[in-house]
Amino acid sequence: MHVFGVCDGHGTNGREASNFVKFALPIAIEEGMEDLEPDSDEKITGILCDSFMSVNEAFVDNVPDYQHSGATCTAAMLNGHRIYSANCGDARAILVNKHRKI
Repeated sequence: MHVFGVCDGHGTNGREASNFVKFALPIAIEEGMEDLEPDSDEKITGILCDSFMSVNEAFVDNVPDYQHSGATCTAAMLNGHRIYSANCGDARAILVNKHRKI
């Protein structure tokens, strides 16, 4: 299993905001995956959602001037032949295959 993400900070402390998300989100995902059963699609999507929500809640206590700073984030998780994606803000992930039309 692999997780990839892109964070884009904005505002007064955008760098700190994106760095917080960059480090906190993988930890939250990993903690959610501890008891994962194989091929559990619904559980994986729930873990991604819960992880984004918990990082959002912790954001207030960990980012200076959080009212004027923030971060967008797009994450993709590869689990075998399956790809899951999640995002926060106006960030998006797209799947491109140069060999066939999707």
